[in-house]
Amino acid sequence: MVVHGTISNYGVATAAGMTDQLADPQTLIVGYNISDCVDLGTGHSKFIFEKPMDSNDYIVVCGITNNNATGRWIPLTFNHTKTGFEYTSNYDDNQYVNKTVQFAVF
Repeated sequence: MVVHGTISNYGVATAAGMTDQLADPQTLIVGYNISDCVDLGTGHSKFIFEKPMDSNDYIVVCGITNNNATGRWIPLTFNHTKTGFEYTSNYDDNQYVNKTVQFAVF
């Protein structure tokens, strides 16, 4: 999913946020029901929920903004727990461009 613009209705999501992908460690610019972003290494972070989920069966939807065809980030989420999830951004070439990744948890 490529987001054109911003995810503006966080009210329908259980948690949501926006990260700066050029920062190392990744920084959380905006967060809703996200208490912390823990650095686990280059491009690899763990997001902690303010309020734990009631199950591990939630979905994290990510969208890339300000991307171009030659420097695209590929967001991956994994290790879902009730208290948070891990998130990695890989790029498909060596070109760094200014971009953010937005995510919503349902």
